Amino acid sequence: MEIAWHLAPDLVMENSQGAFVASADGTKLAVLPDSSANWLYASEKYQISPAYGKLQSAIRVAGRAKLELPEEHGTLLIAGAAEIGRFTRVQTTGPAVLYRYEDSAGSHCILFSDQAGRWSCPPFAGDCKLLYLLLENDEVKRLILCDGSRAEYKGKTIVQNQSSVQRFERDQHSGMTEASSSDSVKLHPVS
Repeated sequence: MEIAWHLAPDLVMENSQGAFVASADGTKLAVLPDSSANWLYASEKYQISPAYGKLQSAIRVAGRAKLELPEEHGTLLIAGAAEIGRFTRVQTTGPAVLYRYEDSAGSHCILFSDQAGRWSCPPFAGDCKLLYLLLENDEVKRLILCDGSRAEYKGKTIVQNQSSVQRFERDQHSGMTEASSSDSVKLHPVS
């Protein structure tokens, strides 16, 4: 199998700590593949044809693996890319898939579940299809829940709604808490 990220031809590419960082005019974009997977990644030059009869050089980041399908693989794109952390898929059992990105801001946990109903992926549990948490010193500082009604961290309910919401967000910074939801009537954050 092959996955390729095609980048603009005027970008400069460098490999930094397992990430591929493309830059131009002070702007950076990092392509950070899941480092726990058995994929081999490389940046490659190749030819594109932006118009009939014209060829120009371009860059792509290509990952290749021999594996049995179906397979799941994550890649994180980081705009700005001032700092490159570590991005891994955490081994789980059950329907939820957990990816973790560690940087100086904390531990970014992204969980996906395509199963309807409740799931458990210790130390997380819930019934949502997507859950994002920013953990700083083991404390939830940011939470995004999509297509669900409940999320837990370490056995403690961190958000609960009477029925499913399309989106719920909570952000704690500078001693303030901000929250928003696709359905404000159903909004019930749990502290």
